[in-house]
Amino acid sequence: MKLGYFTLTDNPPSYGAARKDPSRLLEEVMTQCIHAEELGLNSVWVPEHHFGLFGVLPSAPVFLANVAARTKRVKLGPATVLLPVQHPLRVAEEFALLDLLSNGRAQLSVGRGYDAREYAAFGVDFSQSQEIFFEGLEVIKKAWSQ
Repeated sequence: MKLGYFTLTDNPPSYGAARKDPSRLLEEVMTQCIHAEELGLNSVWVPEHHFGLFGVLPSAPVFLANVAARTKRVKLGPATVLLPVQHPLRVAEEFALLDLLSNGRAQLSVGRGYDAREYAAFGVDFSQSQEIFFEGLEVIKKAWSQ
């Protein structure tokens, strides 16, 4: 069995005065990812959320590239890429690049999410998320197989 570390990076406006400065929160998450490797965990997983509704990580691959530069062994994954609001070819490229930068440590997890507000901000109809998701997944698989 392989064990990994997962964080939500929750920091919603409803936290009020307890809400953390985003820079501080990201540095704390980075430190936790480094500690995960030091503790011998197999992987680290960070979320994707947009506009500060539930977290401060709109781009997991950008953050994970920073983790890759500070670690040597731990696998790096998003939990999860909100595929219906992303261009799937861009997702394929970004994670292929992360895999190269990290010497083969990138993992990919894609999903549909649950918050229609994130969809609305990108002009995507939440009711179409299942169809868009499967179309996007096929694009990624094709991009990586050719």
